[in-house]
Amino acid sequence: MKRVWLAALLPLLGACSMPLIESAGISIAPQSLQLSAPELNVAVGGSGKVTVSVVKDCISPEEQADADIKPANLTPDGCHYDEGGTITDQVENVWVGTEFSSTPEPSVYDPNPKPETWYSGKLPAGLAIQWAKQPAGQQRGEVLLLGKHGDVSTTELTVTATSQVQPGTYVLHVTDNSSTQGLLHNVVLTVNVTPPVPTTITGISASAQPSTIIAGETAQLGASLTGTGNFDRSISWRVVSGGGTLSSDSGSTVRYQAPTQATTAVIRAASAARPSVYTDVTVSVRPPVVSGVSVSAAPISVPSGGSSLLKATVSGSTGVNPAVTWSVVSGGGTLSSTSGETVTLTAPTGPASVTVRATSVADSSKSATVTVEVAAPAPQPGNAQLTGTVVNWNPAWTGGQVSLETVNADHTGLTVLSGVATNGSFTLPLPVPATLDPYTINVGQSCTKDVQPTDLRVGGGSLYVTHDGVKHHLDSEGQPPLSFLIYVDRPGSVNAQCTSTYTLPDGTVMTEQVEYRYTFTAAGWFPVYLTVSQPNPTTTVYTHTSGPLSGAPTRYVVSQPVATP
Repeated sequence: MKRVWLAALLPLLGACSMPLIESAGISIAPQSLQLSAPELNVAVGGSGKVTVSVVKDCISPEEQADADIKPANLTPDGCHYDEGGTITDQVENVWVGTEFSSTPEPSVYDPNPKPETWYSGKLPAGLAIQWAKQPAGQQRGEVLLLGKHGDVSTTELTVTATSQVQPGTYVLHVTDNSSTQGLLHNVVLTVNVTPPVPTTITGISASAQPSTIIAGETAQLGASLTGTGNFDRSISWRVVSGGGTLSSDSGSTVRYQAPTQATTAVIRAASAARPSVYTDVTVSVRPPVVSGVSVSAAPISVPSGGSSLLKATVSGSTGVNPAVTWSVVSGGGTLSSTSGETVTLTAPTGPASVTVRATSVADSSKSATVTVEVAAPAPQPGNAQLTGTVVNWNPAWTGGQVSLETVNADHTGLTVLSGVATNGSFTLPLPVPATLDPYTINVGQSCTKDVQPTDLRVGGGSLYVTHDGVKHHLDSEGQPPLSFLIYVDRPGSVNAQCTSTYTLPDGTVMTEQVEYRYTFTAAGWFPVYLTVSQPNPTTTVYTHTSGPLSGAPTRYVVSQPVATP
């Protein structure tokens, strides 16, 4: 049934203290009003809740057609209102109160008014009510009639028995109007107020989430008390054993911070009002987790017998044990210690590749290795030599000699000689040159160079072979050909490029590029090889590269005679 208000009754209703007045005509209304429970049992000092449900009753097209007055903004389905393009729903007033009667004053419209029954009377002393989303103590609540015809909407009513109320039974009325005038629904709510429950704390429960954590991590602790009456629910916390800290010493929930080592922590939750009521929570703290190990070496390349500082870093969870054990996996050498964040590796005689492993003490399955390259030892003065065979040697030749002839900047020279056997074999001693000059490059029209160290000093020379009184160039067999031998006074490197150009009679510009790519691992002699390439018809590139003496060519051929001035 729709709520219908007659305009002619408004003056009469105005004579009463009506809390609800609506426009004449029809409106969307509840089809029914129900409570989740017909009665509440509430102890003095306690409270109870009841859910009020209403079923939406939309206005059908037929009812709209029969109505004398209908809302101009009603939607066609009769379930909503269209407020300028905004669709809204009916807000239904619901009331809670006690029943009482009153007789309106006589008027020209009704000279002999009859008593009316109202349901918005004052609440019994000591009973307090609270509608959801409404001010405390207000007897009127609101339900928004959502959805379509027949849908259920609800609100919640809380009834509290304060200390001023007397135990007994109280009858309240929940309606969707405040009087018999236009009354649609009236539901009785019986409130049984019982004597106050004695305040007693009977127990406590607590838990940890998670109950097993890794050192340095945290766990959420929660606790709740049980009891009767309006008891104090405050909880206090403390760490009994195992270490660690708490985010707070009170509250229903706190956070436990584990120490950085493995332990079993016992945390006590107790009633703040009654400390004898307590329970203990156990949190198992596992050792920190090792996620990996990394190792570095400085320097990564050392001379024979040199040293390198090795450093290990253990990564993982908070408080992870940084300790490692060290061991030489391969290549030889000795370590200053088998433990510690850093150790010193003393390299063996090279050439060698020394691999060292660092293993986590906390988790032996986690380890890492580093490899240190060890250079060959520097040749001892007077001990270096070049051995080989002149493959096209004629046993009939006489006076055979192989020579390394060095010429220095001051034009002093050193000639080293070796006899040639009848089978063409020779052993040429390579002493340290008596005079060494700073390394310089002065080739071509422009040069870029990087010499390390900048004060590197060198000497050098080319190979010759003499027989029957005639000196010839001695060339190596194979590619790339040996160009000359160079002596350096210390480890170093040379990276240089020199470029020059010239013009042919036909106007073609030719370019010559000379490159030097040397690596010297120690003081001593090094063979230098020459590679010639032509990337295009007008450019020629001459590339000099160095190598170890141990890899010098062993097969040679007698070449063209040396031109005499």
